[in-house]
Amino acid sequence: MMTNRTLVELPVLLPEVHDADDGCVSRLESVIREQDGILTTHVVAAEGERSARLCVHFDPEVIPLAEVERQARAAGADVARRYGHVVLPIRAVDGEDAGRRIEATLLAESGVLAASVSLPAQRVRVEFDRHRTSRGAVEAALLGMGYEVGEPAAKRG
Repeated sequence: MMTNRTLVELPVLLPEVHDADDGCVSRLESVIREQDGILTTHVVAAEGERSARLCVHFDPEVIPLAEVERQARAAGADVARRYGHVVLPIRAVDGEDAGRRIEATLLAESGVLAASVSLPAQRVRVEFDRHRTSRGAVEAALLGMGYEVGEPAAKRG
């Protein structure tokens, strides 16, 4: 069996994802690995100005390079359509445990997959399943906890 590989810039596949450790990268790899002829995938870390890349190892006797790249882009589009990311400014002046409390409350919401709070930056980052929730529901949960929500730091979903 022959093995070839190709490298694809992660921002090309998942424009909303700015961290190679984001759950959407694992989801993308799983979808790509399900394709016939794909042997394995892994992330090549960002270096200097170069963004992280997805390395796809494949059998060219089963699947040609052009099809590998097409399927990777299609898988990225599918993942991006389903999963959203938002960074919201919040006004949280509570004690140190406020961040953990906000994260725990958001993670208890249906469809919220990841939540992290930076109290010094007054920001909350949330990854969510668009089939189960929305940015509006995340904002409503924050408001329900008594936190003001500002305009998104980056409109991402």
